[in-house]
Amino acid sequence: MIYFAVHENELVGTCGIYRGDSPKTQHSGTIAGVYVRPNWRGLQIADELIAACIEWAQSHDMKIVKLGVTSTNTAAIRCYTRCGFTVYGTEPQAISTNGAMYDELLMARSL
Repeated sequence: MIYFAVHENELVGTCGIYRGDSPKTQHSGTIAGVYVRPNWRGLQIADELIAACIEWAQSHDMKIVKLGVTSTNTAAIRCYTRCGFTVYGTEPQAISTNGAMYDELLMARSL
């Protein structure tokens, strides 16, 4: 499921959630693709998009929702923490961009 935040026909944010494919993982959802345009940040739009994903997960009887976030993205980490997520692990050097390596924090929220 993909959610969009729109203001006066302008796309200002997106967020998606998908469910595990196998019977052994269908209790779990993963949030991905969280993005809010820079001039719309700080208005808790991402919080609302994540809330929509969590509501969808609950309506599909999921028990946990997970996500990954670059360890240096403090604004996103604060957002996810506000939304009830906690860090359960770190994937070292998960992201490589412009010659730099970044760890990814693995976060989860029980439903």
